[in-house]
Parts: sequence; structure tokens; C-alpha cells
Amino acid sequence: MMLKKPMRAFSHLMLLIGLTFASHAAISEKVKLKDPSPQEKELMQASMVGDIDTVKNLVNRGISANARGRYGKSALMFAVEEGSDEVVDFLLSKGADVNALTTPGCTALTFAAEGGYPE
Repeated sequence: MMLKKPMRAFSHLMLLIGLTFASHAAISEKVKLKDPSPQEKELMQASMVGDIDTVKNLVNRGISANARGRYGKSALMFAVEEGSDEVVDFLLSKGADVNALTTPGCTALTFAAEGGYPE
């Protein structure tokens, strides 16, 4: 009887590991990521430090609000992770995808939670 809980926990852990690998494979298959352009890198860096003027300038010049790095991390994710509300609001107003996934399967919500920003 004492082994039931540890075995159940082990089963749940193995299921989560399996789902993680399966989702990683599915995401990698669906999203063909490439190296970002210099302008996309600049947008992500500006998002990371909360430089709203540079973010606005780049997006208004045609750089996608959905710009992503090699592993799928978007400008929105960088801004969320750093708690830059002004940049987050602007990117969302320009169509940034709040449900975009990184290669490992993280979303903007993941980065908000990790950064300690529950809202």
C-alpha cells in the first residue's frame, strides 16, 4: 500500500516527460525557425530593456511585432519577462501573438510567471 503514491507520482512524471518530448517535436515540426535579421534582433533587445521608443520605431518601420529568435522567443516574451508593461501593451496592440511558442514550448505566460509578474 505504501508504494501506491510514489508509483503514481512516478507515472505522472513519466507522462509529463513524454508529453514534453512530444510537444517539442510537434513544435519543432510546425515552426521553422530561422536566425532573426539585425532589425529583428534590435527589436528583441529593445523589448528586453524596455526601450519603448526603439520598439515603436522598428515596428512602425515594418519589423514584425512577432519577431522571434532562433529558438522561438519573441519580442513580446522578452518584454513580459522583464516586466516592461509599456512595451508589452504596444506589441499586443500591433498584433503580437500571445500564444506563440518557443522551441521548448514556452509562451509569454510562462515568462511572466518565471519573472514573477502574475498579471
